[in-house]
Amino acid sequence: MNIGEAGKLSGLSPDTIRFYEKRGLILSTKRDEKGHRYYAENDVGWLGMLACLRGTGMPLAETEAFTRLVQEGDHTVPERIKLLEGHRERLEQKRAELDRFEKHLDEKIAYYNDFVKTEEKKKAQ
Repeated sequence: MNIGEAGKLSGLSPDTIRFYEKRGLILSTKRDEKGHRYYAENDVGWLGMLACLRGTGMPLAETEAFTRLVQEGDHTVPERIKLLEGHRERLEQKRAELDRFEKHLDEKIAYYNDFVKTEEKKKAQ
């Protein structure tokens, strides 16, 4: 499939795919006789993994490290697990932080809604 189709299936824009390719994050870029990139299903799966890592806030340097570990082979699986677990832990911390912020926003919205209702009652009297 072409880069546009791969982008739609993976959730990445063609520009992002090209950027990842330049950074060495695409494991195997194949080109047809005209020089156009084409991607197989396993390539799209990898692009989906990159979209997941970056979409969850993994820094580019860590994404590159993960990619290098994958390229080095199966003996790096324990290191990959450690890297992914560390990222998941940061996600859990971020989720807890976002939950606290959301609660604060809900309290502020409730406060303002009460304020508006009070003001409307005052005007109605």
